[in-house]
Amino acid sequence: MSRLAEIVADPAWLPHRLDPAGDRVQFMRIPREVRRRRPFLYNAEPASPDDACWIEGAAVRAAGPSGGQCHFVFHTAFCRSTLLVQSLDVEGIATGLSEPAVVQDLADLRDSDFGRAMLRPVIDLLARPMRAGEVVIVKPSNAANALLPNLLADRPDAKAVLMTSGLAEFLRSVAKKGLRGRLWARRLFARVDGYAPIGLALDGTARYELTDMQAAGLAWLGQQRQLAWVADRDTACRVASLDGDAFNAHRPATFAALGEFFGLPIDDQRAVELAQAPIFQSHSKQGGDFAEIAAREEAAVSGAMIDQEIELVAAWVMHLAGQLQGPPVPLGRPLIEV
Repeated sequence: MSRLAEIVADPAWLPHRLDPAGDRVQFMRIPREVRRRRPFLYNAEPASPDDACWIEGAAVRAAGPSGGQCHFVFHTAFCRSTLLVQSLDVEGIATGLSEPAVVQDLADLRDSDFGRAMLRPVIDLLARPMRAGEVVIVKPSNAANALLPNLLADRPDAKAVLMTSGLAEFLRSVAKKGLRGRLWARRLFARVDGYAPIGLALDGTARYELTDMQAAGLAWLGQQRQLAWVADRDTACRVASLDGDAFNAHRPATFAALGEFFGLPIDDQRAVELAQAPIFQSHSKQGGDFAEIAAREEAAVSGAMIDQEIELVAAWVMHLAGQLQGPPVPLGRPLIEV
């Protein structure tokens, strides 16, 4: 059996990175128990040199790996999407993949011949369940949201949940991350404005004069509008939105709805069991007690000054949103009615 055949036969081997210049695909062996200890797959490291290898792209494309049923969770960040995918990664129900680096590569290469040629074989490889009968749920990074239309077009049987948070909650989450969060927000705005421009015609000087929170607010708006456009064009009920706070407040109803939407074996009793799982007591990204970490982060950004900044920026962004053409934001078509 060839090395590629061995990789295709073992779903622990995941496509990890793409090398367009060399027409190669890097694979990494990441068993399920290892995945569960990591909030994200993009920074995974091989346990040993034997657990990573590069395969020629032509061989991967010719292999025609047989993937299973695969659905997606796209998101706008800070909306409990990581927690959702982790909570669905249960034997016999679903295999959850949180932010594989290779999906970001596909998004960055989506307009290239190499990227288009690798889309189907890579997703087929990701769609191999850890156990027979499980559905694979892939949650890309929000930086890969531009790939959503391509995935829905290439996989007509796939569905997508679009997870979001309110604008004020998003801005406060950025503030909680300090300088690193504000820098991340500026970079996100630059990325989103490249594929889903709002149309403000900001020149270099105007962009420089934006505050960090204004850039964050525009990033939120651009993401919301891009996802809203996708949802607005969906005529086959293949996308549904989910607010992160609604998920947290109505977990049993959310899991029951996800079971129906994604075709997962989740009855009412199982929905309650999933909603009460220990994972909800720990922080999905940092580990440790969730309530303790959340209280500490909230205390770090409490005060009249940050409250005023968030209030002013949120009002400014929503005023802009009201003047733009296109589907309204925040997203409609909710997965659950609350």
